Amino acid sequence: MGIKALKIREDIQKGIDPAPKLGEVLSGKADKVYTDAKEFFRRTYFSQNLIDLLKRVVRAIKGEESSRIITLYSFYGGGKTHSILAIYHAFKNPDALKDEEVLRDYDEVIKQEICKLADEIKEISKDLKTIIATGDDTRFFGHPTEPIDMPPYKIHTLWGYIAHNLGKYGLVENYDKNLSIPPQNKISDLLSGEKAIFIIDELIDYAHSMIHSKNEYEKGYVKSLPQFIEYFAKAIRASDSILIISLPVELKKTRSETGFETDWRYDRGFVQSVWNALKDFALPISPLRTEGVKDDVVEVLKKRIFEKIPENIKMSALQKLREKVVSYEEHFVGYEDFLRKFERTYPFHPDYLEILEKLISSLKLQKTRDALKITIEVVKSIINSGEDSEYITVWHIDPSLDSLKPMLFRDLYADYEMVYRKEVEGISGFTEPELVKITLRTVFLSTYIHDSPIRRDDFPDRKKLVRMVYEPRKFTENNWEPTDVLSALEAAYSSEEITHLMESEGRYWFWRHANVKEHIENRARTLLEHEDDRIYNKIEEYLKLSEHGKLSDRGVTKKVGRRKEREDIVQFFDKIIYLKTTYDERKVEDDRSLKLVVFVKKDLMIDLRKDIFENYEDSERTYKNTVVVLMPSEEYYDKIKIQAARLVACDLVEKEVSSFYAEHGKSVVKTQKALIEDFRGTYEKDLIEAIVKGYTLVYYPREVDYKFDVCEALIQNPSYHLPTAVYITLSKAPILKISDVLTFEALVKHIKDVMGVDITESDRIYTVEQIIDWFKQRAAFPMVKDEVIKNALKEGVRLKKIGVLDGNEIYFKKVHKNTPPLSQEIDEGEIPDTLKDDAKVLPRRKAVEIQYKMLKEKEKVLRRLDVVEKIWYEIKAEDSVLRLEELPTMDDWHYTFVNGLIVEKREKLKSGITVEVYPGTGIEKDAGKEVRITIKAIPINLEVEKVEVSVKCNDKEILSQEMERKDDRFESVLYVNAPKMEGEKDNYIAVVKAYTPNGVFEKSIRFTIEAKVKRKTVKLREINEKHIGAKLIKILDIKDYSILSDIENIPEFKEAKVTGNLIVKVNAGEINVNYSNVSIDVAANSSKEIADYGLESSGTFEVEPNESFELKELTVRKLMRLNGKVEFLLGLEE
Repeated sequence: MGIKALKIREDIQKGIDPAPKLGEVLSGKADKVYTDAKEFFRRTYFSQNLIDLLKRVVRAIKGEESSRIITLYSFYGGGKTHSILAIYHAFKNPDALKDEEVLRDYDEVIKQEICKLADEIKEISKDLKTIIATGDDTRFFGHPTEPIDMPPYKIHTLWGYIAHNLGKYGLVENYDKNLSIPPQNKISDLLSGEKAIFIIDELIDYAHSMIHSKNEYEKGYVKSLPQFIEYFAKAIRASDSILIISLPVELKKTRSETGFETDWRYDRGFVQSVWNALKDFALPISPLRTEGVKDDVVEVLKKRIFEKIPENIKMSALQKLREKVVSYEEHFVGYEDFLRKFERTYPFHPDYLEILEKLISSLKLQKTRDALKITIEVVKSIINSGEDSEYITVWHIDPSLDSLKPMLFRDLYADYEMVYRKEVEGISGFTEPELVKITLRTVFLSTYIHDSPIRRDDFPDRKKLVRMVYEPRKFTENNWEPTDVLSALEAAYSSEEITHLMESEGRYWFWRHANVKEHIENRARTLLEHEDDRIYNKIEEYLKLSEHGKLSDRGVTKKVGRRKEREDIVQFFDKIIYLKTTYDERKVEDDRSLKLVVFVKKDLMIDLRKDIFENYEDSERTYKNTVVVLMPSEEYYDKIKIQAARLVACDLVEKEVSSFYAEHGKSVVKTQKALIEDFRGTYEKDLIEAIVKGYTLVYYPREVDYKFDVCEALIQNPSYHLPTAVYITLSKAPILKISDVLTFEALVKHIKDVMGVDITESDRIYTVEQIIDWFKQRAAFPMVKDEVIKNALKEGVRLKKIGVLDGNEIYFKKVHKNTPPLSQEIDEGEIPDTLKDDAKVLPRRKAVEIQYKMLKEKEKVLRRLDVVEKIWYEIKAEDSVLRLEELPTMDDWHYTFVNGLIVEKREKLKSGITVEVYPGTGIEKDAGKEVRITIKAIPINLEVEKVEVSVKCNDKEILSQEMERKDDRFESVLYVNAPKMEGEKDNYIAVVKAYTPNGVFEKSIRFTIEAKVKRKTVKLREINEKHIGAKLIKILDIKDYSILSDIENIPEFKEAKVTGNLIVKVNAGEINVNYSNVSIDVAANSSKEIADYGLESSGTFEVEPNESFELKELTVRKLMRLNGKVEFLLGLEE
């Protein structure tokens, strides 16, 4: 249900003139709807003013009114003639007032008033004459040079016409022929014995045609009319008749007097003369009320155009409007009052009536008559269109209609027709052109009539425009929301096509002269045609704002709304280089720095691959893996240039704006300067948007099948910080070109894959600089910062996979000054604070040998005066403590060196003797095998004569002899056999006595020899009770990350380490996490959290306890739950 559901009156559909001339009705030429009383009243709205008018006429005829003279006043087209027709038909056919259809839409009180009037009129109109003189037809008025032919005489004047209709022409015949006014007594005689209603309509219009006539008779006659009206009015006052006369004026009441304003069409002097003739005794009445709760004009429109407005259709439209208004309350402030008003004005939007009234007033149209004409055209255009509307609003007035152009673009508004045609009807290139068009039409109709170069308070603001433009049916059919009006307005205001739309302090209007935008656009076009350097300087300026993270701050204007939250910025590139000319390629230097090269000017004569990636000046580029290029897409490049040119043009035009608008005054210049700021904000926002969306083409180096190549990527998630957008694009799967995190394991793999070198096992030693250069030179590597590579190398040192030699300092195994407590025996590598480029990266075996050698060199006996300090190093390995020098005697001494704790030992003695046993105090040997034991005694500040040693094994003496002197020490060698049973241990004690002139000094030392338990390692998928007593070395092949939590809960694994990787599928990509010697609690918790990000996960882990341990019954039972899910690495006795 919409406007098309309302029944339009048949005469409206036929195009019958809604406001015929009174002469046409009197002559019978008018349509039946005006000549037939019932048809006329069915189309008449009985306003309170009209009812009061009829009452006053009745009372005047009865002599009960204060005056027998009534002036109907309003400007031309204000309803005067219609009111006169109502009087005419009411007295001609009073029963028509009681017609059921005439009374249908009125409440009972009004119905009773009308019916009572009908009865009274019928009673008094029996012998009542109705004489109507209308100036719109001289046949019903008389004319000095075009008289009415009424044989045997002709009527030349108004008084002749009145006398003729009274049948008393003879009384004034000579006065009529001579065009002279009858004296007062003659006019009184004329009315004597008469009872009549005299109606004079269009007197001023009638006189206006002759006031400036060249015919002296006509001019003289017109001058005499005010005098006649005065005489006639005096005669009426003394008679039984009444006079109703219409005047095209609007009254202006003050405290002291009642004045009037004359309709612009007529001569004020003449109107003043007529007014003066009547003002002292006439009763002024306005046909219609045009303000307040009951606006008669809207009721006239409804009654005249529609046969009936069903309540259900009205309430349906109101409900649809209410639903949306409540949802967008901020744009319909005070919506309850608005909806109440809408309920009264339906099917017209309240703002439609407001703008219609302004159009009528400003364009000096006929008040009610032209309001009807415009509205009828609006209704017909809806009926004849392919669309419908819930109600009629402002944009339904279409100025392009041939029927409306003459009214809307008349006189000084003629220039606006071109403005409307070009900037409203002629728009193109918008996403929602229809919404833009009706929005602009609303602004145009609301404002052009003011022809104002500056802002007015009654111009519509953004909220009012939402209210004026929104119409439920059209918006629903096009999937628009009320706030889309603001987007349409913004798009129009930003368009280069629309230059007559003004804005200031949030209000919009159209002006006949183009605003400053036209000058900006012209200047911008010139800049673009000449490829002006200032355009590219401006683009570079905003690209640098992006570089410094300030672009988002600039990308906000007062129309855009809330500021975007500041983004996280990633500072990955060492240099950002901007290219504006062909020669700028030389800025892309061939060094290790990571460079982002941004093309400010896209169409440079530069071969991207050859001139940027592969070569530098005249030679091949060494560091090919250090350059990334960012370019704008073709789609946005022109937009970027255009917006930059407009910003430059704003700066240029701002300096000249005063000269452009000086003739219109300082306020206009001020307004245009404000517009420049407005446009600058819009252009800036659009430039920033174009840069962010346009700079999306990324080029980066890659090796494909060992051949250098340049690949292209597209930024999927634009950012105000372009370097961050590039970083994110190249660091995500599947590209993975950039990385700011690199584990040592990944570093080793990359180097092995690309260079064929395993830096943990290689025979060669490489410097840190060489390794970094590999990453910077070969495009097969990921692009990483120097510090990332150095941190990965540091991690390798921490894991004791490599060592670093920096001058005379080695970073590999920690050397403890004291044996750490058992809880702190986590022996990680010694990490350097900084890694110098010339530092050497040592493979693990090489690191062991070099550090061993350096430690050996530090072992010494220092003599200071009478104090001797002995320095040596011990290795705590599993259950034994070894001297550093004992290591090379072991089968896998490198392993022991890496996994044992190195402790520096110091002993200070003033005098005495020290005793040492080699190869150590805890010796393991295969069962029954011979062991060579060397016992050394070193005297300190003693004059020794001889040294003796005795050795006991399990309390049984097996050796007693004098020790052999060797330089400053004494030695004895003992050969014994290890126990015959595996695991069996013999306990020894050696007692050394040093004989001196001052006495005997004694020192003892204990040591053990244990028969090795020979074990073999096996991998099992299942374990059971028979494996109690075996040693558990590792748990391998763990596929399910959740098992880590199960293992963590077993006490023996509290300090275990986890190595492996976890892969989690996330949408189209994946998360890949590597674990290397991570504590089990961290690995268990983090793997669960990461796995929760995806729907599917996989991986492989291994768990190594802090040290291998013997399986007990309870532990075996717990581990049996993992049978079939993991692999156990056990050490079993042979």
